[in-house]
Amino acid sequence: MTKEEVTTITNLQKEILIGHLGDMHSRLETIIEETSYLLANFKAMKMILDNTTEISIKK
Repeated sequence: MTKEEVTTITNLQKEILIGHLGDMHSRLETIIEETSYLLANFKAMKMILDNTTEISIKK
């Protein structure tokens, strides 16, 4: 391989890596949003349970 061919391959690898990093960033943002949503739901459920004096289970 010539130096030019190696440089071209290296640049292609960089572009692929940057693309993968962009995809991973998007996925992480989605996970963070979903986690925040779940946290809000759990906090709401805890607040309801904290304010509930009695829980009856019917058999």
